[in-house]
Amino acid sequence: MSSTNPNLKTTLSKPALWFSRHTPTQEQIDEIHLMGYQLHDVQKGILWGQVELTEWPQVHNLIHSILQIAENTRAKAIFGVFPTPILSYIANQASFAIQNGDYPHHYSIPCYAAWNIQRSQENQKPTFQHKQWLYIGRLV
Repeated sequence: MSSTNPNLKTTLSKPALWFSRHTPTQEQIDEIHLMGYQLHDVQKGILWGQVELTEWPQVHNLIHSILQIAENTRAKAIFGVFPTPILSYIANQASFAIQNGDYPHHYSIPCYAAWNIQRSQENQKPTFQHKQWLYIGRLV
């Protein structure tokens, strides 16, 4: 799909953020547009994705930073490739909400992770084909 595809939505009213150490592919951007979103500040999302997370305080600080930017920009979703500590954080927040019988009353944002197929062979240049964005939970 190219960005000039006439089947793509023309009204891209919902801002979204990017989170990955890689630049989104045109195929990924096209699907984001079809879902009714438009990426903003991709470079910041690439910088976030490049942060080496080795301790929980780093994870919490990064999440806090992402949520601040998301709220300030009125982002409605985050798309990307999330590192394991952030996936764990998202899952734990969902479990806490279920255990407590309520959901957070403050800002949260839905996250979508890339389902990529046809991964490269070991020790080869990274290549993949984007299959679909999958909802993975909310960053709280």
